[in-house]
Amino acid sequence: MNVAQGWKGAPVLGGLTGPRSLSMDDRGHLLVLERGKGVTAHTLDENGCVVNSTVVIEDTSLNHGLDLAPSGDKLIASSADIAWSWNYDSASMDATNKTTLITGMNNPGHTTRTLWISRKDPNYLLVSVGSDGNIDGPSIREETGRAQIRVFDMRRIPSGGLAYSSSGEVMGYGLRNDVGIAEDRNGTIHSVENSLDNAYRTTDGDRKDIHTNNPAEKVYKLGDPTKPTGLFGGYPYCYTVWEGEDFDDTDMRPGDWFVQAPNSTINDDWCSENSANPTVLLPPHTAPLDMKFGAHENDTNLYVSLHGSWNRDPPQGYKVVVVPGNFSRWGEWSPSVNLSATKTSYEDLLTNRNEAECQSGCFRPRRVWGGVPASKRPGTTALEFHEYWYHYKIWDWDCYFQRHWLHFYANAWPTAGGVESKV
Repeated sequence: MNVAQGWKGAPVLGGLTGPRSLSMDDRGHLLVLERGKGVTAHTLDENGCVVNSTVVIEDTSLNHGLDLAPSGDKLIASSADIAWSWNYDSASMDATNKTTLITGMNNPGHTTRTLWISRKDPNYLLVSVGSDGNIDGPSIREETGRAQIRVFDMRRIPSGGLAYSSSGEVMGYGLRNDVGIAEDRNGTIHSVENSLDNAYRTTDGDRKDIHTNNPAEKVYKLGDPTKPTGLFGGYPYCYTVWEGEDFDDTDMRPGDWFVQAPNSTINDDWCSENSANPTVLLPPHTAPLDMKFGAHENDTNLYVSLHGSWNRDPPQGYKVVVVPGNFSRWGEWSPSVNLSATKTSYEDLLTNRNEAECQSGCFRPRRVWGGVPASKRPGTTALEFHEYWYHYKIWDWDCYFQRHWLHFYANAWPTAGGVESKV
């Protein structure tokens, strides 16, 4: 595995059971959702080494979603169908008082449910539900509760929870499978989409396979969770161009909209008029599963984990990339270049030595997480601590061994005397 210049890495924890999500409590314990097992907690020593592990929640139905409230006393996790909360005690690493929040999310297509508690207003919970298959025609209707992200005011959730498709408010729909959710310094919510497999373009009755280099995966800016606008992302009709040369019937550039089989009603122009433009393009079939903004005050990048997909030969993805951007005066993030130019603006952070072999075995990033409580570095103040940005990541290690690892990455930040390693 290759690590970008200026970064160092070390293994932290192995032997995990299908790790899907990662968080850290206010005492610096790592919290990991292990699919088919539950939620585990791991104690680190002052050198960042795991010295003790325990099961916090034993529940084999938990399969992906995990978040910890900013207050540190409430843990939220989900199965394919239900999201629950627990009261959480970081001192004892105990979770109690299991409470149902959201129900009715199950569908046989995409089964992961990403959960995100707003950091700006922790009363609001965002929940993402993907499409029921590659092309889910009925999901064009908000009431299906698929291919969308909804937001719920947890102060208004009754005993027994709320049904997903008929409750809350829609942050965005027409989002095929937005697994990754991130919140910038302004409290604005962003999501990253896993787009279409097996794409084609039909022109004058001739169908051309364009799936190798289209459509792009993409990032959306969804807005303020306390004032959702119901953004429409285009799916299941509209997709975003990555490689314009694949289109024989019209000139296309990266970021343009296309439909697979244009007609007089649903066509490229309809998509341009009715769909919200994304902010960032990522390569096709790279399967982005998570993203986070830089935690250091001088780090304005967006970090995205690309899990990789079966639907491309040669394969691509299987890495973590850095998208350069900027925060506005009020903290809202935007990429540093226009949409079309984001096709080439990202840089690799973690890569496999030979991406072409990744359908037979390599590391596959899942979740990224930034920031470590200052309490884990005795003798430093919180302000001094922000000179250190710690980046944790979960992936499947080489599938020949079927092992799961948690690794640790740290950036080297510029100082007055040059670049100083913080590892």
